[in-house]
Amino acid sequence: MRKTLYVDMDGVLSDFERRYKDKFGMTPQEVRADRAVKRFSTHWKQFIDDAEFATLDTFHGAGTLVTRITRLQEQHKFDIAILTSSGGFDRHFDVAMQKMEWLESQCIDWAPIVVPGKRFKAGFANDKSFLIDDTPANVDNFINAGGHAALHSDVDKTIEELTRWLENK
Repeated sequence: MRKTLYVDMDGVLSDFERRYKDKFGMTPQEVRADRAVKRFSTHWKQFIDDAEFATLDTFHGAGTLVTRITRLQEQHKFDIAILTSSGGFDRHFDVAMQKMEWLESQCIDWAPIVVPGKRFKAGFANDKSFLIDDTPANVDNFINAGGHAALHSDVDKTIEELTRWLENK
């Protein structure tokens, strides 16, 4: 069985948080924390209705990350897939289609896997899998399920961790 690299989209390749803040004036975390207002659900629906996932900006360093992963793949011969969440079953199809449109617009042809919630990412973990994700809980869950992962915050650090894993036969 070949090694497989899974790459998250939001916060790694695409900039969901910036678009959300530009659109609504608050980050998703700030909106969720303001429980008295209960706007997250309304904003979420509007974000999807406006097809925002299809036109997100690229995340800082995403182009460099993709280029460096592609070089590593040529050298180490592993499979690559996008592993991203749609945020839930309710609007899964709409978000999945928008994310696939975004990938196509960016000329990223890695196989897209869109799960209906971040908790499903750990189901792809095994001793031959590696996840690049910006969410600590996703990284911890993936590792606890038997996979390997890097908490993405810096391209050089992420590539260093991925290279170390690839070179460990």
